[in-house]
Amino acid sequence: MVSFHIKSWDEDKAWTTFAGYHPKDLERRLTLLTGQPHTSVKALVRQLKRRECITLPLPNAGDSLAASSLRSFLESLGALVEVTDQDGC
Repeated sequence: MVSFHIKSWDEDKAWTTFAGYHPKDLERRLTLLTGQPHTSVKALVRQLKRRECITLPLPNAGDSLAASSLRSFLESLGALVEVTDQDGC
């Protein structure tokens, strides 16, 4: 299973903000990748907007490549993301 661990946030490396991004699309991606109910996903989005350091298990991602779009988005916001793939090589 793929997991993202957001270790820190660096606004100097960010090239976009949550204001320029539609939160419904982020909620849709997280719902697909986490398999969690909508209320739980909305809580995750709020944590991300507050720039909290959290771990996102992504059981529906299959492998780290399947979750690369989400990782790219988080990094564009300034997140330092560590990816673990327990099933991968």
